[in-house]
This record gives sequence, structure tokens and C-alpha cells, in this order.
Amino acid sequence: MQRPLVLRLYRLALVTVVTWAMFLLMRLVDFWWNRSDFADYAWKEIRQAFMLGLRFDASALAHLMVIPALLVILPLPRILDKRRWFFATFILFVTATPLFAMGWIDIELVRFVKSRMTYSTLFLFREGDFTFSDLLKNYAFLIIAGSCLVCLWAYCLRKIARKATRESAENPLRFSLYWIGALLLIVASLVIGIRGGIKNSKPLRIVDTYPDLLLGNWALNTPFTFIKELRATPISEKTYFGDTQKLLPYLNGTANTPSVLDGYRPEKPQNVVIFMMESLSQDQMGRVNNQKGFTPFIDELAEKSLFFHEAYANATRSIEGVPAVLAGIPALGTDPFLVSPYANAEFEGLGNILSEHGYSTAFFHGGKKGTMFLDKFAIRAGFQKHFSKEDYPDPADLDTSWGVFDEPYFQYVAGKLDEMHQEGKPFAVGVFSLTAHFPFNVPDAYKGKLPEGPIPVLRSQAYADLALRRFFETAQNKPWFKDTLFIITADHGTTLHLDAYKHDPLGAWRIPVIYYHPSIRLPRVDTAQPVQQIDILPSVIDFLGFSSDKLIPLGRSVFKPGLRTVAIRTSAGLYSVTGDKVIFEAKNGENPVAYVRKTSEKLTEVPEELLLRGRAAAEFYHTGLTKRRLYLSKDGQ
Repeated sequence: MQRPLVLRLYRLALVTVVTWAMFLLMRLVDFWWNRSDFADYAWKEIRQAFMLGLRFDASALAHLMVIPALLVILPLPRILDKRRWFFATFILFVTATPLFAMGWIDIELVRFVKSRMTYSTLFLFREGDFTFSDLLKNYAFLIIAGSCLVCLWAYCLRKIARKATRESAENPLRFSLYWIGALLLIVASLVIGIRGGIKNSKPLRIVDTYPDLLLGNWALNTPFTFIKELRATPISEKTYFGDTQKLLPYLNGTANTPSVLDGYRPEKPQNVVIFMMESLSQDQMGRVNNQKGFTPFIDELAEKSLFFHEAYANATRSIEGVPAVLAGIPALGTDPFLVSPYANAEFEGLGNILSEHGYSTAFFHGGKKGTMFLDKFAIRAGFQKHFSKEDYPDPADLDTSWGVFDEPYFQYVAGKLDEMHQEGKPFAVGVFSLTAHFPFNVPDAYKGKLPEGPIPVLRSQAYADLALRRFFETAQNKPWFKDTLFIITADHGTTLHLDAYKHDPLGAWRIPVIYYHPSIRLPRVDTAQPVQQIDILPSVIDFLGFSSDKLIPLGRSVFKPGLRTVAIRTSAGLYSVTGDKVIFEAKNGENPVAYVRKTSEKLTEVPEELLLRGRAAAEFYHTGLTKRRLYLSKDGQ
């Protein structure tokens, strides 16, 4: 073989190896950084996930190397030949560096989002007023290590390019049989790498990751998921029923069961206040977990309320969780509803329904206006007023990252509720907290005074719990307090620290749902039944004695008994929780499995009705998106 060609292939191999080393180092640091999460896995499982991860690394690497490899091997005019290595390494650096940067950020972010970063999650970084000092203070090791390794990688690319440029200048490459063979070798290697192996019948996809959620996310890498989303084309959900009428009997909201609230509803109109606490996982609570916990006030409130301790979030991100609570929209699509191509689909929110019954409605969030498009959502959900950081009067209470600290903001909310009460109309509001979010800042006055835990979110959650206590201390002296239904829940779960939740495949989706009324004793219901965020809207409507023919039939009032299914979409597939059983169905729909919810004991057979209930929820949601209408029409379609 010609010496110039051998040298060129050798240098190209060096570029490939040093770039592959970046993927490997990022994967190993990911494992070390989150090592406590992997402590209970068998070595065999970790090894299998790691070997699968190497395939995802190879696929991402092959995608990045396509243009650089062709620039290196293809004959070019002399004027370009001298700069081919510069162009090849420059293009590789420019395309790979942002992906590596997101990969290093994702080492921590994946613990909260529960999936690898994609293009659709980049908007999150526009929502906060972060400073470099905030990031460096919290994740100095990841930032410094990632930056140093990227610089080292860039230095290696530069050295290889300089050496190769001198050799290429002395040995121009020409067409030959050797060159054709080398080109075929490179193309074949790239194709095999992109497909993730020789035996694959189809190119490697995100769904091909390890079935366990934690190991599956570790096996994936952020450059791969980002590249795959950019290349993706819209796909249709698998159809199981094909007719809305056939799937309706399997939906929660179509069950014709009487409400246990009959006879309990007061004649006087009642107010509604819904607190959506940022990143409030059930494993942060105390009494329900037989520990001291980090939410003493929420624990106290749960003792004198209807507390559903088998409640699940329908979302993993705030942009999904708030619509789930206030409009009954689950996160069953590939993208958050508010940023999906179907965001213009019709739905009925809490504000829409209650405004028709003479209520004054408002949405409160201490973040800046426009955060996660929640201001637009509030309007569409029928909330007459929207209060954000820009409306808050005292800049001294800002946290420097997202907006207003929870304690002063909740007091601000209490004042605004006074004003709404003075209007002479009942009110309904949604309050979305803020502080228990990266970078988990708390006011200086509370530093060193809050309980600490193994993960940073616990301290800020303790502060959010204190802020909620202060709100209730203020509210209980208000004239509207005794006539108000309070609901405490979360926008989504977050990183877990208790083994019982880590061992549960859906532990990260477990959140508290609490219904509290200071003067009305709510009727007894089965608080061990699985419920979800999207049950909150129909439960409020049921409590108030109202009805709407535009409610999304995927949720059902917790006061209406009967079999119900919680459908949760993860990066691996669809989980359906019904009674004491869970069914998991991968995205390809092959080989669904069923197991007992509390013991994880695998069942020999998959109950068909329970399988159909989860599938019905997913198909109804997808069909509703394509029809641009998320509720049933009058003809039942």
C-alpha cells in the first residue's frame, strides 16, 4: 500500500482513538459521580450496561467522524490539500465540543430529568439567571474535569493535524486501487459504527438501551441522544384499537361510578389553592418512610388530610408537570406538550372551568415571565391572572438563579389571595414553587440551620417545606382560610436517596398528593390506590360539584372508586400501574412483562385487561394530539 495512504489512515485512526477516549472517560466519570446509585446492582448487570454503552459511544463517534474522515481520504485540489487536516479536525472540534459539554452537564442533570438530554430540553438553560459562580460552586469538579479533558483532546487533535499536514504536503494522495480499498474500509467502518454493530438489522436507537431506567440512562450517552433526535422524523404510535369507541371502556375517566362526595359538599362556594412543590419526591418525606425526613410540615399536614401515598407524577420535567396538575395533560408523548408540534391541541384547564362558574383565577410562579412557556399555558388553561418574578416588589428576595425565594413569595401569594377574596368571588389558584431546584440555593439566613442530606436537593426541600409552613401560619388567620381546599403535590420527582425507592423502577415518579380542608371532613377513600397528577383536576371539579364535558378522560376523581390505571412513559417504554400490578412494555411493543408493584415479583402471565388499559391511555393521548383535541367530542370521538 502507498506510504501516504498508510500515514493518512494512521493519523485518522489516532484522531478516532483520542475522540473515543473522551466518550470513555465521560462514561467512567458518570459512573463514579453517581456511584451511590449503582451500589445495589449486580456486577453482571453493570457489565452488560457498560458493554451496551460502548455501542452507543461507537455510534455517536461514527456520526461525528463522517465529514472529517471523508475530508481526510478524498483527493482534493492542491490548494485545499494543504489545509485538509485543519478543516477535518476543526469540523470535528466544532461539532463534538458542544455535545461533550452537554454530556458533562448531563452527568448530574440526568439524575433529575430521568432521561438523557435532547434538543427539546435545551430550553431549560434559557429559563434561569445562572452565573458561572453558581455552576462552579455546585459542580466544580464536573466543570473543571470536563473543561480540562476537552482542552487536552483539542491539543491532541492539533498535534495530529500539524504532523499529518507536513506529511501530506510531501506525499500527495492520488486515485489508486489502494485508495479505493481504503475508502471502502472507512465507509464500512462508519456504517457499522453508526448502526452500532455488524449484527444489527436496524440502526441503533434510544429504545435499544438497557431496560432498567438507571442503567439504561448510563448506557446511553448525551451526544447519541442529541444526534438521534436531530435526525429523527415524526413517528406514529402503534395502534392497538384503531377506534376511539373500542378503547373508551379502558380509560379511567369513562368509568360511570358515583362519587363518595355526595352529601359532603358544602352549600357555600369553596376556594381552591393548589401548591405544586418543585422536585418534591415522596422519599423526602418522614413518617410515611419511617424516618425523620426533610418535610416536617408536609408530614404534619398529611396526618390530618387525605394523603395518597401511592401517587405518581405523570412527568419528569416542570414543563410537563404543571399542565398535568392544572389541565390533566399527561406526558405520554416524546416531547413536552407545550413545545411539541401539537401544542395547539384543544384542552380544558382548571381556570377555564371555574371561570365559567364565577371564580377568580390566577397562576403564581416566582420565576421570570416566559419560563417554560408557563405564562402562555396559564392563559390557555383559563387563568385570568399570571404573577411572575417581574411582578414581585422586592429584588432583595431574589435567589440570583431562577427567581424569588419560596418563603417571601408564598407570603406574597397570601397577600394576593386577600385581594382576590375582597373581590367578593371564590378563587382558584395554582402556585408553583421554585427554590428546590438546581443550584439549590437557600437564603443566607438559613445556611447552616437546615437539615442536610446525601444530595443537595434535600436542604432546599427542607427550606421549601418551611416556606409552606409559614404560608399556612399566615393563611389560617385569614377569613378565606376555612373555606378553602388546599392540595399539595409536586411538579415531578427528583433524585432519590432511600433504597426502597431506588429499587422501585417507578420510585422516581412517586410523589405525595395531599387534599386538605381546614373545616370540612373529606370522606374516606382508599388512599393506597394508585393515583396520579392528572386525577387532581377532575377531583377538584368533583369536590366543587361542577362538571365539564371537556375533561380529558385519562384522569378520574379520587373520590370516584373503581379500577384505575396510572400510565407513565419513560425513555425505555410505557409503565402501566393498575391495582397492585405493574406492566412494562418497551417502545417496540414486544414482550410486555408484569410484576407485583410492591415486591417486584414477576408474573408468569400478563393480565390482558391491564395491558389494554395502559395501551388505551397512550393511544387516546396520541390520537387526541393528531386530532388537535384532547377531550372527547359530543359524539364520543
